[in-house]
Amino acid sequence: MESKATRLTVRLPIASNWRLAHCVTKHPPDLVVSGVNHGANLGMDIVYSGTASAASEAVMHGIPAIAMSLIDEPFDFTASVHIGLGLIDLFNYHKLPHDVYLNVNIPPGSRESLKGIRVTKTGIRKYRNAYEKRVDPLGRTYYWQAGQVVQIENEPDTDVYQVERGYVSVTPVHLHFTNSEMVDTLKSWPFQL
Repeated sequence: MESKATRLTVRLPIASNWRLAHCVTKHPPDLVVSGVNHGANLGMDIVYSGTASAASEAVMHGIPAIAMSLIDEPFDFTASVHIGLGLIDLFNYHKLPHDVYLNVNIPPGSRESLKGIRVTKTGIRKYRNAYEKRVDPLGRTYYWQAGQVVQIENEPDTDVYQVERGYVSVTPVHLHFTNSEMVDTLKSWPFQL
C-alpha cells in the first residue's frame, strides 16, 4: 500500500481552514496547526484568540491541533517553523486526549536566543481596559482589545512566567470548561424558577 502525503496551506478566516482542507482533499487533516499568530496567547488570552479558537474547533471535530503564537517583535519565523516541525514530529509518536490541544507561545528573538521549552499551565494575564474602535472591510464596526498588559505575579509553572524568562511554553489546553469542584456546591444552592 502506497502512502500519499498532502500538505495544504490555507489563508482564510481561521476557523474555516481545516474545513476547506477537508473539502479539497476529501479527507480530514491529520493535524491542524493554527497560526503562527503575531502576538501572545498567554494566560486567558486564549479565550479571545482566533488562533486558539481554530485549534479548539479542530479538536471538537476529532482532529489533533496546535495553536502557535510569536510573542512580540522581532517575529522570527525561523524559530517558530523549527519548533512547529518538532512538535508535528512528536505527534507521529505521541497522542493527546481527544479534548486537548497544545497552546505554544514563543518569545521574541532568534532560535539561538531561546532558553528551552517548558511544559506549562495557563497563567494569569490581564489588561487595562482599552479598546480600539475599528471597521472591517464590510463596513461593520468592531472593537479590538488593545489595552496595556497589567503585570501580575505568576507561578513558575505558568506560560506567562516561563515566556517572560525566554522559554517557549507548551500548554495542554483542555476543552472541558466546567469547574467540577463547584458542581456539588451549586447543587446545594436553593435555585428557583
